Formats: sequence, C-alpha cells, structure tokens
Amino acid sequence: MSAGNLLDLLVRAAQNGPERGIMVYDTAENEHNPSFMTYEALLSLAKQMSMNLRQLADVEGKVVLMYFSDHLDNIKWFWAIIAAGAVPCICPPLSNDSVIRLDSVTHLRKLLNEPLIITSKALAAEFKGLHCPLVLSTSDIEYTEFVFQYKEATIKNPDLAVLMLTSGSTGSSKAVCLKYGQILASVRAKSVQHDTSRRDIFLNWVGIDHVANLTDNHLHAVSLAAQQFHVNGPALLAHPLRFLECISNNKITITFAPNFFLALLVRNFEAANQLTNGHRTEKSTPDFDLSSLRAVLSGGESNVVDTCDKLTRLLSQYGAPINLIRPGFGMTETCAGCIHNVVDCPQYDIEHGVEFCALGEANQATNMRITLQDGTNASVNEIGSLEVSGPSIFSGYYNDVKATKEAFTPDGWFKTGDLGLLDSNRRLRLTGREKDSVIINGVNYSSESIECAIEKAAIPGITPSYTVVTAYRPVNSPTESLCIAYLAAYSSDDKQTRLSTAAAISRAVIRYCGARPFKIVALPKSLLQKSSLGKLSRSKIQRAFEDGTSLEYETKDSTTMETSRSDIVKAFSGTATQKIILEVFYKLLTLDSGHLGVDIHIDSDMFELGLSSIDMLKLKVYLQKSFNIQDIPITIFFSNPLLGQLSQAIDNLKKGDKITVLQPHGESDYDPITVLQRRGTKTPLFLIHPGMGDVLVFMNLARLFDDRPLYALRARGFDGEKYFSSLGEIITLYHNAIKRVQPKGPYALGGYAIGANIVFEVAKVMERNGDNVKFLTVIDHGPRLKGWARTNDWYDSVVAISFFLGFVNKKFVRAVSNLREKSHEEALDCIFSLAHPARPDEVGTTRERLDNWAKLVDNLVALFRDYDPEGSVENMDVIVQDPLQASEWSTPPVRLFQWREFGKNTRIHEVTGSHETMIEPPHVHGLKRLLERLMEERGL
Repeated sequence: MSAGNLLDLLVRAAQNGPERGIMVYDTAENEHNPSFMTYEALLSLAKQMSMNLRQLADVEGKVVLMYFSDHLDNIKWFWAIIAAGAVPCICPPLSNDSVIRLDSVTHLRKLLNEPLIITSKALAAEFKGLHCPLVLSTSDIEYTEFVFQYKEATIKNPDLAVLMLTSGSTGSSKAVCLKYGQILASVRAKSVQHDTSRRDIFLNWVGIDHVANLTDNHLHAVSLAAQQFHVNGPALLAHPLRFLECISNNKITITFAPNFFLALLVRNFEAANQLTNGHRTEKSTPDFDLSSLRAVLSGGESNVVDTCDKLTRLLSQYGAPINLIRPGFGMTETCAGCIHNVVDCPQYDIEHGVEFCALGEANQATNMRITLQDGTNASVNEIGSLEVSGPSIFSGYYNDVKATKEAFTPDGWFKTGDLGLLDSNRRLRLTGREKDSVIINGVNYSSESIECAIEKAAIPGITPSYTVVTAYRPVNSPTESLCIAYLAAYSSDDKQTRLSTAAAISRAVIRYCGARPFKIVALPKSLLQKSSLGKLSRSKIQRAFEDGTSLEYETKDSTTMETSRSDIVKAFSGTATQKIILEVFYKLLTLDSGHLGVDIHIDSDMFELGLSSIDMLKLKVYLQKSFNIQDIPITIFFSNPLLGQLSQAIDNLKKGDKITVLQPHGESDYDPITVLQRRGTKTPLFLIHPGMGDVLVFMNLARLFDDRPLYALRARGFDGEKYFSSLGEIITLYHNAIKRVQPKGPYALGGYAIGANIVFEVAKVMERNGDNVKFLTVIDHGPRLKGWARTNDWYDSVVAISFFLGFVNKKFVRAVSNLREKSHEEALDCIFSLAHPARPDEVGTTRERLDNWAKLVDNLVALFRDYDPEGSVENMDVIVQDPLQASEWSTPPVRLFQWREFGKNTRIHEVTGSHETMIEPPHVHGLKRLLERLMEERGL
C-alpha cells in the first residue's frame, strides 16, 4: 500500500504487527497493571474518537493544540487528530507562573490562528481566565460509547503531519513543521543506522511533546510495527533503577536517555550496588538481565566520556554490550537524532583523551557540514558552525516567514546554531552553542562544559543536574562574566553550607576555566523548571538574572556572604599584617564578582583560592599600596603560598630586610626556581619559561596537579638583575638550580616555546653527567629557531607582553609591522593609549616596567640568533598544537617533527588549542592529562 499521509503508518503497523502495540506504565500505581493496546486497536479507537471530534468542531485541515500529561492520552489523541484530518500541535507543560502561562498561550493562539485546544478535564483549569473560547476537555468528547460511523477525513494538506513547538525564553516558541515525507525519510534512516526491525522492543519515558519520543521512539517503532513501552518520566527520575528493571523485565532492545539521566543512573547504581573498585559485593542491586539491550540513544546535551565509561562498565556486568551508548545530535527541526556514533563509544573518545563524546556520522537522510564565518567549508578539526540538509530536515516554521528565512543559508542548509568540528575520521564533535557560551578575556567557553565541571566536582550542597551557567556583562566591564544558578540541597537557613557551597562552586569553575563567577545564586525549583527531556533553559534563567526575577535570591546569597566576610575579619585575632592581607584577599577575590565566592582564612593556600596570572599581578599592586612597599618581587608569592607565610615575608620586607631572605634556600643570588605546586610524592616536573621569560603562564597547569610537585624556571632581569649574557650561562644556571632542588634522578623536564630549546640543552648536560632524564617534553617549538629569532625584535616582544597583560587585542597584534615605524617611546605611548585606563595600575605595569620586560625578552631571543641544535637525548616527547588553530606566535608543526633528529626515542603528540591557548582553560585540561599519561608511560 502506498502511503499518502501519516495515518498510513499506523494502518500498516496494524496490518503488519496485529499482535504488537503499545504498553503504557503511566503512573507508579499501575506499575504492575499497565495498559496495553495493539496497533490494530489503537487505529480503531483513533478513528472513532476522530468522528466524535469532527461532530463537535470543524477541524479538517486545521491545527489542533493538544495538551495532556500522560502517555496514553497523548498517544490516543495524537492519532485521533491525525485521523480527523487535522494537524496536531503538541503543547509542552505550561509554566506554573500565571503571567508566563498567559504570555505563552496568547502567543500560541496568535501563531496557530486560534486553534482548537483539547485537554483533559484536570488540565482544563490551566486555561481558565486566559480567554480561550475553543478549549475542549476530553469529557466534552465522550468516546466510551461511539455513536458515529467512521468516515475517512478529507486530508487537505496530506504532507504536513505535525507541528512541534520549540522552547522559548519568553513564550515566543516557534512551531516546527514536520511533514510526512520528512518523518518517513527520518524513521527509515534511523532504522538503517541503528539496524532496527519489528523484532526490536522500544522503551520511552520522555513526554510526546519532545521529538525524542515522537520520532526516535514512537513513530520509529510504529513504522516497524515493533513493540513499544512507555513509562512515567517523573516516577523514573525519582527511582532511576526502575529503568534497568523495566529493561530487564521486558527484554528492551533500544531506548533513549540524555547525559544527565545516564549520570543519575551511575550515582544511584553505585550507591545501591555498594561497588568497591568496580566489583559487585554481596549487597547488590537486583540481578538484572540486560543481555537484550542493544542501544541507548543519547542526545539533547553533550555526553561526558567519564559518565559513559562508568555506566558501560557497570552495565556490562549484567550482560549489556560495552558499546551500547550511542551519543548523537538531533533537533526538532531534524526529526530528532540524525547523527550518531553507533560503533565505539566511549572507547573512541578515551583513546583521543577528550572530555565529551564524539557524535559520529550522519544517517542516510542527512548531510552535515562545518562552515566558517565567510561561508567556506572548514577543514578537518577546524571549529565552525554546524549546518545540515537532506530529506529528514524540516523546510520551515509555521506562520513565521522571517524565522524560516533566518534559519537557512542562501544555498538551503539549516543553521543549527551549534559550533563543532569534523575530526580526522569525519566524526562530528560539538564544541558549544553559538548563543550558549561565555567569552571571558577573548576566550570562548561553553556553558555546558562549565556546568559539567561543576557537576563532576560532586559538591554536597548542589542538587545534581540542576546547575546552569549563563553569561553576564557587568556595567563598564570589558569582558563577560559567569552567573551560576543551582538548586540547593540544604535548608535555606543553613548559612555555613551556603558559604561552603559557593566556595566549592567557585573553585570548580576557576579550576576549569580560570575565571571566578560574578554571581553564584541558589534558586528555588520553581525558577529551575525542566523540559520534558530534563533540560534546564539557560535563556529563561539568564532572563531571570536580567529582569530582576531572581533578585530576592541574589540578595539573600550576597547578604550571607558579606556577613560571613565581615564576621571573619572582625573575629580575626592575628597580627595587623595578617589582618590586612586577609582583607586584601577578600578585596581581590570580590572585585570582579558580586559577592564572596571563596572561603578565606590565614592558612589558605593562595593558589587553591584560584588566583589567575593577572590576579597575581593585581595582588602585588594591592600589597605594595597597603604596606607602602615600593616593589614586591612576584617570586615572593610562589615562595610563600600560605597567607600566614606571606604575612611573615611582608613583615620581613617592612623591617627593611633584603628580599632574598624569602628564598627557600637562603642564598643571596638570583634564583631561577619558582615553586608552583608543592604537594605530591611523584617525581617533580620542572618547566622552563617561554620567550616572555616569566612563569605565570604555567599557573593554570600547576593547579591541576595534586600528586606531583611542579617547579618552573624564570628568566633573570625582572627584579633589577642583569640580563643573561649567553646561552651557556642560562644552561649552567638552570642545570645547577634543578640539581639543587632535586639532587638525584630520575628527572622529568619540560620546556614551552623557546623553553623547549633551553630544556633540550639542559637535558644534554644532565645525561652527559650520568643523570637519568626519563621524561623530556618540548612543547610547541621547533629545534631550529635562528631564522625566527633573527626576525623577532623589541616590537614583537612588547606587543606579545601587552596582549598577555590585556592592554591590546589580537587585531593590534597583527599590526605589529606598523608599530616599527615608531620609536620605542612612541610605541609605548600607542600601547598605553589603547589600554583600559585602569589596567596598567591594576597589574602594576608602568611604561618603564613594560619597556624593561620587552628588553629582557628581546635579549633572551637574541641569544638564539646564531643557535644550531646539536647532539641528542635519550627520550623525548614532542607536544604539537592543533595545526589548524594556528596563531601569530605558532610554530608550523612540520618544524616540530624535526625533533626526531635529536631524540633517540622520540614521540609526537597533538593537543587542542593554539600556541597561546593550549596552556589556558579549557585546553590546559587536555594538556595536563597528556603529560600525566606520558610521564606514567616513561615510568614516572
């Protein structure tokens, strides 16, 4: 039979699978007494219900807005409306807020041209007072005794099958037109990609208002005449292990679950199973049989590799395949999932050392591409905008010409609004939403990835899966900031837990992206409502921040924080210096945020408080002003990380003691060693500075280590010392400093940028002296650099430093050749005129200091203008930046491969990010994981 409209799918299911149909567990009460309806019975019922509907209203060819809360009513009325020749528009749950609900319904009435609204008697009350004259409750359309003989409806628009509503932040939803041809192409492609057949058994718990139920599950199963189960979503979320019980008891083969539910399963499964080192104990969960389960489709949010790995290992103990999770991409506009990894999640992602799962390849009804801002196609691994086309993609929004035009490119591809890349295997990886991101100091962070970092911190005061990160730009701020909203897992009057929770959130965010949140607010559940898929709307929550809806809760949080800060300072009984330092830290850590997001005391480690490299410079300025000290060397902070230690060091300076008494070994000469991280018993890692000579660039990397000491070597000349006179002098000083800190091997050494060449020379000396250098890494710099060094001058140096300090942007960096037309004084005038007026004082950089720093760098680079590498070392690991994320200071990867000539056992490794961003969040997390793995492989 040829198909002419959507009803034909159900007709064919009734013919091809008369004994199969739909099993519904709609409430916890009917768990052991589910409703079952064959496709044949559903078809008959839908026809009869459609006749009663047609007798009460003229619906043929018109839109009918259906609003139900349970699976069975939704399924019956969906097909009844189809059989009546009308177009069902499935309404998601309306807001509990009467004002927002009125806005939503008013918008939908206008958008859908005053549709008939069908709902249950219980839900009809939600439309009272909203001036909706065409609301019919199911009690108005009695269908227990049918009095009308079914007559086939006239299908006035046979191709338009369903309208699905997108989520809107202010009630301004769009209605996606899903046509019959689109749905049919989509379910056929799903069946091919996932190898489904009538023998499969589908399990769904998502509301039919979400396309993940309608097309991925319900219509997919109907098209195959396959058995399908629907269970109550809220009941399942309250007791996640029932999901596994249902799979086991009903021999489910295919289902759907977004990442937050997979994480919920892991937490509940581990707690119930009392796992120890991944092994089951005597007190375990029921003896599930998951051998029938072939696939768990996932989408709606990025899948975390760690979550997928844990869950697959847990479920494999009960017979589930190790690759059952299939991360995917889909939207309402694409008939749900159209791109999936159906082969090897999470193994593929573990091998690539990434945080989020790859989404795989497009199905046969979908084409995908990544485009750049100029409209050209991106290269492999190059981030751009995801666009899709093909028979499974919608053609427009209902009654909204403008939105439809804006949604497509001139050549007809749908703009998904997602950012991503295609890796070397042509698999899709998403990197964030174009709108759901935060740009901090020029670096783009995905809101979702920051939310994931907070969730992974497992903070006791947070209710899991109820955390939202949005962007916020404070008044007169040069950059965006972060607002964090969460659902508290503590009582509202528990001030101490409120404080510790905010501090823990702040630490997690700083650890991930190096930026402190501007606001951290505990919101009530009424402002953190989830969609049918369990997703929180960032846009609605951001609106609450902007329009004052959340002001009551923000005020409560900030008052608690400020009171706590005041109490701590007042109750502090330490020395005057300690009290001032405490106050300075509070000032520093609340300057760029709306409240105190940290818990500070005199034994706090400043690096654990999350200070960034720029923070360190600000701190230096604050303390110099507070204690009227002309200059405090930056090394004092690394040598005295605890606030109590710092207080003692400041007291020494106030007494007029020499700065050098602050060095840990007590020597009076310049010491290149800076202690970045003291904790841990593993072999220390020594890192040599880049061309800028400073070690602040390693701060984000250092805070990620907690089991291995990290030391960095800083160039001479920052604090009035003379510059290096030769490369030999550098090598000797650095070699002696490393040996003094760690007299015996094995050694782990690394160098970033020009530091790669220095560390290579130091390693040669050590090996000649019989030392065992087990691990040597050179990071993103080639061995032969005299060509580059001869073209690099003071102007390049001053521009690079100015960019690091936030004085100039990348556009200015690219115009460095124009700066060479000016004298040094004129160039400095230009740079300081472009900087934000408060920035130089904020970071303690005068014209003289910037000039000195640039001269220091220029002198350092000049030592390599006749440098030719010679000899070799035993082991070498070369770390190369992503070649497609190149920047002004990048070294072409082919030059890095030349290191093979200088290492007997040389390996090449690639990391994400550009030369300057690979050591910054979020890319630094991947670099840290790589370094740990390489050192372990080298036996450290």
